[in-house]
Parts: sequence; C-alpha cells; structure tokens
Amino acid sequence: MSGIAIALFFGLGFLLATVGYIWGLVQAFQEEVVWGLLYWFIPFAAFVFYIKKWSNKKIRKTLLIQLAA
Repeated sequence: MSGIAIALFFGLGFLLATVGYIWGLVQAFQEEVVWGLLYWFIPFAAFVFYIKKWSNKKIRKTLLIQLAA
C-alpha cells in the first residue's frame, strides 16, 4: 500500500516539475528570445532568470511551483 502512495507522490512531483519547467520556458521566451534560449540550453540560466525577474508575480509563481515539486 505504501508503494502506491510513494508512486503517486513521485508522479505528482514529476508532473509539477515538468509543468513548471515548460511554463517557465514559455515565460522566458515571452520576455525575450535570448532568455528563452538561455533557459533552454544553459543549466543554471533559469535561476538567473528567476532572480532578475523576481518582481513579476507570474514568474515568481512558476519558480515556487517548481520548488514545490
């Protein structure tokens, strides 16, 4: 029984992380194409993007979704 719960939590976390990443990628491309490309190809560019754009509530929400996953 606990194996099913673990699998469900893992699946939910994976789903949240994937949705948050794709949503953040879309937001990065909406800000500027260069940000989108950096977000997509450079591993830690997403964190720089979130730090620089922290004042935007939608972008902040995306980071919090990814951290919740």
